[in-house]
Amino acid sequence: MRREKWIIYILVIAIFSPWSAISTAGTFIGGAKGWYASWESSVLKWFEKDISAGFSEMGMTLNTKRDPGSGYLLGPLLSYQTDDAKWAFSFAPMIFSAFSQDWSGTASGMDLESSVELERKDYDLAANYSLSKNMKVFVGYKHQVVDMDFTLTYDTPMGPNTFYYTLESTVMMPTAGMGFAYPISDKFAGGLQLGLLYSIPTLKMNVISGGTSDTTDLDPYPSLGFNGEASLNYQPLEHFFIQLGYRYQIFQLQTRSEQRWEKTKSNDITHGIILSVLYVF
Repeated sequence: MRREKWIIYILVIAIFSPWSAISTAGTFIGGAKGWYASWESSVLKWFEKDISAGFSEMGMTLNTKRDPGSGYLLGPLLSYQTDDAKWAFSFAPMIFSAFSQDWSGTASGMDLESSVELERKDYDLAANYSLSKNMKVFVGYKHQVVDMDFTLTYDTPMGPNTFYYTLESTVMMPTAGMGFAYPISDKFAGGLQLGLLYSIPTLKMNVISGGTSDTTDLDPYPSLGFNGEASLNYQPLEHFFIQLGYRYQIFQLQTRSEQRWEKTKSNDITHGIILSVLYVF
């Protein structure tokens, strides 16, 4: 985690340092941003396929039931716009989160007892350049950190067998895209933002069973992804804004564990309501 924190610090400086070079004046914006979302974790889906392959090697068929997880991400939002309104820079560390997801399975008629705990943090940085009053282009960086604890117990002829799995995933995602704004009235405006991302994941898995622990650094493949957001912006007061929108994000996790010959693929899909409350200084 220490290396990832330094990456975030460096990128914050890299994105916000052009302020002094571009303009000596501008507008500062502060507030909070929340995302209530349905989340299909690629880490959990990949892990499910991996243990399914393990049961298959033992001559057993694994049948699973997995509901999409749900929860929220929440954090502060900081933004700066140059005095000529050409450039804007933002940083949203969504560091408060809570997600839950149900998982159950059977292997050749044998019930599996399990519990899943998911933790996630998202860090979003972006630099925007206005091509016109209603159109902008942007480049940015998304940094996602996911921790998953998975406990699996099943019966054997010699008694219950319990495995404890911990998976740690970090995904670095450079992004680029375009945004559009549509004025509706003096107080309302619609917006649409579409972008591509390039996911560069890392994945570490630790397995504890029978008093022994084994940690493996996996080597996932990079992949292209997509994110889009439609929003409605409302200005009830002169310096106060409320943004309500819907965001969809998808990318792919593709890797294999040391015990498997074949790679497995799983999509990471998050979509849901975005709410931001902003104050212009």
